[in-house]
Amino acid sequence: MDTQLDSTPKAMPVMDRSDAVLGADEISLSELFSSIARGWKIVLVAVIMSTGTAVWLSANQPLVYRAEMRVTPLDNDNTHIAGGTLTSLLRPNTPTNFNHMLQLLHSRRLAQEIMSRPELSDVIFNPLWQRQPDGTWVRTKPYGLAHRLKARFLKWFGIKIDDRPSVAIVENFLAGTLTYVGEEKSDVVTISVSAGSPELATNMLENYVALTDGLIRKEKIKDNQAYLSYLAKKIENVTLAEHRVNLITLSLDIERQLMSLESNRPVAMQVLDPAQSNIEPFSPTPIKNIFIGIIAGGIIGVMIATMGRRKHRGLR
Repeated sequence: MDTQLDSTPKAMPVMDRSDAVLGADEISLSELFSSIARGWKIVLVAVIMSTGTAVWLSANQPLVYRAEMRVTPLDNDNTHIAGGTLTSLLRPNTPTNFNHMLQLLHSRRLAQEIMSRPELSDVIFNPLWQRQPDGTWVRTKPYGLAHRLKARFLKWFGIKIDDRPSVAIVENFLAGTLTYVGEEKSDVVTISVSAGSPELATNMLENYVALTDGLIRKEKIKDNQAYLSYLAKKIENVTLAEHRVNLITLSLDIERQLMSLESNRPVAMQVLDPAQSNIEPFSPTPIKNIFIGIIAGGIIGVMIATMGRRKHRGLR
């Protein structure tokens, strides 16, 4: 039998160049574990170095303690007027005392008040600065090299660095150490302050809240006194008897508010839980830092081992 050979050329398999390049760059899961197994020493060294760095940072960071106070607003903002006929004489709508107090906690007015209190400002500026009997400040620690180079560079352009204690520094300090958080579905707010010791944190929190409440009290007293003067002039010019009686009733309400304000009772808030600080520091957290160090070191070690494996495979 004659056999006929098939002379039709067969199609040869064509390899996609992009697939070849992609396959060369990819690494399978088995190769990944193989790279880790072969480079376990690299991974171990990376974990040890990263963990050691975390331990060193935790040991050299200053201890920070946090004091907290839970407060709720006082419902003493509303002025009730008999008959409701004098709404046109009321002052425009203003924030409640409690909201105003929260706004003042990070305000320049509170920073200015702290600057006038040596027992508070000294805590913020020491040990870098020390207050003198005449009220001036003297730096107790020399400037660092970076500060000296910066000052010399700016001096060429006629700019002088003035980093003496100022209200702006106190504002930044308050923004970084004093926080408040509202509880969900509640009018309760937790105010917290961070400091270098539990006693200092508690003392600073109590002083900040007292100063803020005092600022609001001064504002309310001044405002009510001006309002009383306004009502007194109104009463003199009013002839309608009913209107005059309502004005007098309103004046008596304002006078009662003044008496309450001058009694030094809280104006904006009621303390639910007084300021208290934990014995354990809030920061640093060594266990958390070590855990992060182990994870970061493991990831870095695996990346180095894998890259070395891929480089070796590429050369081969």
